[in-house]
Amino acid sequence: MLKEEQTKHRLGVWDETTLADTEIGSFVVLSTDTTPPPPKVSRVLPLSAAEWRLWFDEYVPVPKQIMQPIRRKLRRNASLILDTDDDTDNVDDDDEISDFDQDHDVDFVGIENDGKIIVDFSDVERRVFAGGIEPSLRGQVWRFLFGLYPWESTHAERKKIKKEKTTEYWKMKYEWLGVAEQLGHEDVESTPADRLGEDADADMYRDANMRVNKDVPRTDRGHPFYSDVNTASFRPPGVGPFSPHQNLLRDILITYACSYKGSDRIGYVQGMSDLASIVLIVCEGDEVDAFWIFAKMMESKKQNFLHNGSGMHKHLTTISKLVQIMDPIFYSHLTNRLDGSNFFFCFRWFLVWFKREFNFQDTCTLWEVCRTGGGVFKTDGDDSEFMYFIALAILDEHRDAIVRCLLTFDELLKYINDLSNTIPINSILEAAELLYLRFRVRAASLGVLPGMESSNSSHTVLGTENGAKPTRKASKKQSIVAASSDSRPSLSLLQVLEQISVKESEGRSNSFGKSSKKDV
Repeated sequence: MLKEEQTKHRLGVWDETTLADTEIGSFVVLSTDTTPPPPKVSRVLPLSAAEWRLWFDEYVPVPKQIMQPIRRKLRRNASLILDTDDDTDNVDDDDEISDFDQDHDVDFVGIENDGKIIVDFSDVERRVFAGGIEPSLRGQVWRFLFGLYPWESTHAERKKIKKEKTTEYWKMKYEWLGVAEQLGHEDVESTPADRLGEDADADMYRDANMRVNKDVPRTDRGHPFYSDVNTASFRPPGVGPFSPHQNLLRDILITYACSYKGSDRIGYVQGMSDLASIVLIVCEGDEVDAFWIFAKMMESKKQNFLHNGSGMHKHLTTISKLVQIMDPIFYSHLTNRLDGSNFFFCFRWFLVWFKREFNFQDTCTLWEVCRTGGGVFKTDGDDSEFMYFIALAILDEHRDAIVRCLLTFDELLKYINDLSNTIPINSILEAAELLYLRFRVRAASLGVLPGMESSNSSHTVLGTENGAKPTRKASKKQSIVAASSDSRPSLSLLQVLEQISVKESEGRSNSFGKSSKKDV
């Protein structure tokens, strides 16, 4: 067995072996009488439309069978006062029901107020982390979750934001459309020498246009969203033929690459279409909202697409160090036997946020979990680093098969790529959370991170159980990671991993020194 630690403080970290020093030598301890059982982590039901609706002060739930007769009587009285001839009894009661209620077939109607959310963002964060979001509700919640609308905004403020963002988006879009129209009159076969001294915006558009036009037809081509019938519409010269929704995806990507200042002019890089496509589908073809959600997402993701590769190098370095610390034997096998020390077989996972490893709905759930990873280390952007523990959970799930059956790096790369659409999302997320907790306890035992609350304690959360009405209650099933958001580390995961390596190296040196003195 591997001697992972040289300290007594880690006794009983669930399934890990530990090394205990005694007067007669050092021994591997598998468990003790005080070893606590591992915490239980389980996913809960997704956030529902009814539950989400109750979190806004614009909505006072009243059963339809009670509210409809009241409204009918009010309309009848109003017609008598105004002396109108309207036949109010024949008015369809659904006319008085909000669009939300009709769209989602709820059994109650709402009385509108200012539309401000009445729960803390941390409560929403915990709830989404633990169960994800129902597909029919996803578009509404993502507009808050990814920063299009502030959590504290009112209904009127959101309308104003929508109007301002629409104006700003079309202003940017018209910028590159003007460049495209100008270039449409030039020779498309012109050489770089012919274009010497050409405007930088024109050069940027040429490059983005070429790359995007190749990627758009290949992005989610099997999804029914992109199977809509092509209709005649104005397009820049040489573009298409794309379906209307493919045109929207193309316009979003070109606008981001050529006109959006927040892109830092990195242009378009392969893989961006995978991220933008998911957002556009979730927004049900709303071009403006999809663009701004995509732009917000790219604040933390654009490092993946830097031309010098520094962003992806950081991802691969982090997962490499995490595997080395959590499973040194497996790490040694990957690096020495399979020549996988660069962890390039994980490249696709981090580049497009696991989008090609799961189906559409599971990908959305995973993104929601990563976005709201409460107690996990934070990056420079708004997303958590929980994705590294998801990657670790996938590798851990297939550890035995990799060790026993694979002989070369090419076999390893093929094996990992062939996992696409075979990974069960809920079990992997539960495993990732347990691995995070195990890592957190280990780091705390070395003094690198503060301790966490007991895993058996109750936390006040917003949740549902068996489809019941959402209430504020104490739940032991709620996500332990999300419940620890108050103790979120101030260090990045990579910084914590480096400090753990130093601490453990010092511990091994001290232990070796003690053994040498005894021998003398």
